[in-house]
Amino acid sequence: MLFGQELATKPAVSDSKSDLVLPAGSAEKVPYRGLDASLYMLTSAEYRAACHQCFRWAEMIVQLKQQLRRAESDSANSKPLAVVMDLDETILDNGWFQSQQIKDRVAFDMQRWSTWEEQGAEKVRVIPGAVAFIKKLRELGVAPVFISNRNNKALKQTMETLERFEISVPENQILLADDQTGSDKTSRRAKVEELFDVVLYLGDNLRDFDERFKFNAISGIEGRNQVVEELSGKFGIEWIILPNPSYGEWTKAFRNDASDLELLYK
Repeated sequence: MLFGQELATKPAVSDSKSDLVLPAGSAEKVPYRGLDASLYMLTSAEYRAACHQCFRWAEMIVQLKQQLRRAESDSANSKPLAVVMDLDETILDNGWFQSQQIKDRVAFDMQRWSTWEEQGAEKVRVIPGAVAFIKKLRELGVAPVFISNRNNKALKQTMETLERFEISVPENQILLADDQTGSDKTSRRAKVEELFDVVLYLGDNLRDFDERFKFNAISGIEGRNQVVEELSGKFGIEWIILPNPSYGEWTKAFRNDASDLELLYK
């Protein structure tokens, strides 16, 4: 059986330690197939090390840019400094949700995700190094700002989750998605940049930085790779990308069937 190609008809199951039951989900031909990716994120020391490395480098960049701006600016009216971050798989760890997709043998389903956003707050964990980084930003006087594609309807639950990890921010420093913005973060980034001098962006999806990284069926995989090469000078300086082998824009290139084998090395 290739890629687990059975019908995903198994109903949702409850974790023995939780009363959270997700909807049955999409009974698609191919269920979520990210077992190894999820295990890598949940169990490997390498993943934890990569996350700590990203946040440590981000801290160094912020401190350097802060020093440069102080040396260059003689205006008392300059914008406050900020670091803009994505939430899911950049700050918040949704490993429990990914695990349930595998256990229930279902593909990603928006109804399940909405239930998770609204009811799964207690199961959300935090990405290694994230809390220490945000606390360091506050020590430096740099505002943490979150731009996330979580639905704005779950703003209260999301803010409660951040508060649980002692990394809460004022409501105007967390910009979630709605019917108008959709998954495009361009307008929200512009809104933040009107108020703050943004010294760094952090995310796990390249669309957290620029909409040019959106998957295009015409240009395909190579199109996204080309944009990376064109904008390579921004990585590690203006943008920090965290590892996420579990899901993201990159998976839109797949058909989720045996044809994906053609993408392997010949």
